[in-house]
Amino acid sequence: MKLRQLRKLSIRPQNGNGKDLCGLIANLKNLESLTVEMTSKEEILDLLSLSSPPQYLQRLYLTGNMKKLPDWIFKLKNLIRLGLELSGLAEEPIRVLQASPNLLEILLTGTYDYELFHFEAGWFPKLQKLLLWDFIAVKSVIIEKGAVPDIRELRIGPCPLLMEIPIGIEHLKNLKLLKFAGMVKQVYYMTKDENWGKVTGHIPDVHQIY
Repeated sequence: MKLRQLRKLSIRPQNGNGKDLCGLIANLKNLESLTVEMTSKEEILDLLSLSSPPQYLQRLYLTGNMKKLPDWIFKLKNLIRLGLELSGLAEEPIRVLQASPNLLEILLTGTYDYELFHFEAGWFPKLQKLLLWDFIAVKSVIIEKGAVPDIRELRIGPCPLLMEIPIGIEHLKNLKLLKFAGMVKQVYYMTKDENWGKVTGHIPDVHQIY
């Protein structure tokens, strides 16, 4: 198979030359799935110079140190799954990613120092699965009415400072699974809240893994 006909690529760059990497990706016109993983989350991942991303890209997974998400990500009309394990981002990822309204699945791994995730009304109208993994600084999750209306699965944790029930979770009428990971003490405090049953009673599967 010719390189340009590739539909799936997983690559671990060794030299940090962003222009060479962007040149390679730009030539893969039929690419549907792309994983770029630096050797560590502290190593610079530079994809800003990619001017012509593969337009058929459906799945994108990035690991590395990135100060800013490339603008071309928001131009990918076919992108439905996005995974980010990035350090160094100066911008709050949820606020930026809401510019990609066709996303069905988002995985964010916590290398950021954000204390709050705030989902505003109208954001992510098609999102079905959200994973917020290993955010050591997050204290609150706020979900406005009209945000992520079609979400089916929400996984959170470990988030050692998140002691309160995600605010607005009662608005997520299609939510089938709420899972907490590595948050025994935190979930204990949540269940002691007098509103716990009222705001989570509509969710068929609520549990935690250790």
